[in-house]
Amino acid sequence: MNTLAAADRIAPLDTSGLRARRASYTNSEPRDLRGILLSASLALFLIDAVIVALLGAGIAALLRRRAAPAALALALILLPLMAGPSPVRADGTDDFALKATSQTRLAYVVTGNADVDSIVKAGMAGLTLFLAQRTALEAGDPRRHRPGA
Repeated sequence: MNTLAAADRIAPLDTSGLRARRASYTNSEPRDLRGILLSASLALFLIDAVIVALLGAGIAALLRRRAAPAALALALILLPLMAGPSPVRADGTDDFALKATSQTRLAYVVTGNADVDSIVKAGMAGLTLFLAQRTALEAGDPRRHRPGA
């Protein structure tokens, strides 16, 4: 809805009584702060590491001992960290875990009451089917869980 008539004109705001001055934004080149921020974060990390070591008495314990055992302990600590991580492979005993985690499944707890367990199993199967029809989930059959197993 137009609230102005065709002859109406919008007047500029009079700011003469405000003692304000008009200025425009200046365009300047952006500053590259990556080096400064990276250096500052590294310095803060090192400061934090030293403080934690002092509070935990780690450095004090190393300084109380002789230099050679301290250097040996430091080398033994750093040596495994320097070695690259070794790949871990599952052996044949993990077949159940691999099958259980290879597909998304709904689960239910076995109560020991056959009537309740059959109702819950049917409900979980129906819910799995409903989710498959209404969403992009492709779940496997519901899995039962026995407490303590």
